[in-house]
Amino acid sequence: MSVGTVLGWLLVHALFVAAGGALLAAVGALRYDPRGLLWALGPAYLAGVALVSLVLILLVVIGLPYTLFTLIVVSLLLAGGLGYLALRRHGRIEAPGRALPFRSTPERVLVIGLAAVLVLYLLFAGTSFKDLPTLWDPAHMWFLRASALYHAQGLDSSVFTNKAIFAPFHIDYPLLQPAFQAAIYHGLGKEAIRYFHIEQWGLFAAALWTAAWLLRPGRRIIIWLPALMAIAVAGGTPNAPTQGNADLTVAIFVALGGLAFGVWLERKHPAHLILGALFLAAAANTKKEGQIFAVAVAVAVLLVLLAQRAWRPLRQFVLAGIGAIALIVPWLAYVALNSLPSNDTVPLHTLLSNGYLTGRLFRLGIATDGVLGQLQDINAWAWATPVLVGVALACLVARRLRPLAAFYLIGSTLMVLALLWIYWTGSWPDVAIYLNVTVDRTTTSVALLSAFAAGHLAAAAALRGDEPVDEPTSAAKAADEPTEPELAAARS
Repeated sequence: MSVGTVLGWLLVHALFVAAGGALLAAVGALRYDPRGLLWALGPAYLAGVALVSLVLILLVVIGLPYTLFTLIVVSLLLAGGLGYLALRRHGRIEAPGRALPFRSTPERVLVIGLAAVLVLYLLFAGTSFKDLPTLWDPAHMWFLRASALYHAQGLDSSVFTNKAIFAPFHIDYPLLQPAFQAAIYHGLGKEAIRYFHIEQWGLFAAALWTAAWLLRPGRRIIIWLPALMAIAVAGGTPNAPTQGNADLTVAIFVALGGLAFGVWLERKHPAHLILGALFLAAAANTKKEGQIFAVAVAVAVLLVLLAQRAWRPLRQFVLAGIGAIALIVPWLAYVALNSLPSNDTVPLHTLLSNGYLTGRLFRLGIATDGVLGQLQDINAWAWATPVLVGVALACLVARRLRPLAAFYLIGSTLMVLALLWIYWTGSWPDVAIYLNVTVDRTTTSVALLSAFAAGHLAAAAALRGDEPVDEPTSAAKAADEPTEPELAAARS
């Protein structure tokens, strides 16, 4: 590998970190001490990937070229604009605090040991991906379009509109992973299809880092760290990056969006609301399943806020949702304007036709066995979803964190129901084969969100009455001072 290739790779990743770091600073999520800045590197990178890729999708949809120059200009403009906003707001918003101190030396040693094992595992697993072959699905859905974006410098290539040739390869699927992959190619100065397996594993490592960053303030690390460890080494996790599929990418953004919203429901810090909306917008722009999962998480938030009658947070959430929708619409508009077909779903008039759904009820039973069986497989997902259900039900029975527990239960349940609907109504003639080739990947989003949610609920429930909990900042309080009914509902 030449020096120029290394420098180009570093440049692209630095651009993502700069844009994402500026966003974190603008929303008041950064601590400016050395430890706080180091902790924020992973979240800044992932937020930058989401933000820059979403803007690039908008630009290529309206016809601008996707070149290295475009990538640099967009990233620097975002970093500069958000950085200026951060400077204007600096001092008015206080960033989230630090983790609770260790209670004993053995606890400190255990946490440091577990964290070191996790880092070593991620490094070893990622470097072992360097010679993996390219399989059918990624070659015809993700890598093909990434290469087209890279070489054609936009959507002018017939790869994106030639329905006669490419319709069977899901040409209506969103563009975030190909856009991110093309950015890596621009940094390297060439196509590097096999290398992208490592890059995708790096996204997963950054996702675990970001989850830790979200969970850390005001909580004991020893409570939530095992959940991240378990999902990191679960047998199903390397499935998508090993093959090069986008299922782990969409799961990362769904799970982090759900976790960010969960932290926002708990503490009402505006940064978590904005990050949750950004991550769910990225999920919706990664796969069509991401669109359905994003809706499921958003509906869960809405139901919890309505049940609490938290009208001011509800308005804030609606505004954030409008911003997220604005980032999702460009690709949907492109699909509609070019009449790109969907070969894995059926039209609404077919769904509503007499006997279509009832005549396929046997598929629903098979799908239920397949999806729930996959989620409760300890080898695949380390019981992430059953653990979440157990922790959430315990919180509901003990009357601790009821809104938060309800949010995670409703959100994960709606995601499972969405999967069942897909398998029930999908166009594949044999549902057993459909499950066999997809269910180990499509359940990734549910499992990853479950692991993050279980860690969050357990760590929040474990707080003692005498332990400090981060309060909303003064600016957030001024914008969102709760009423007495809201306070009573939150306490329950």
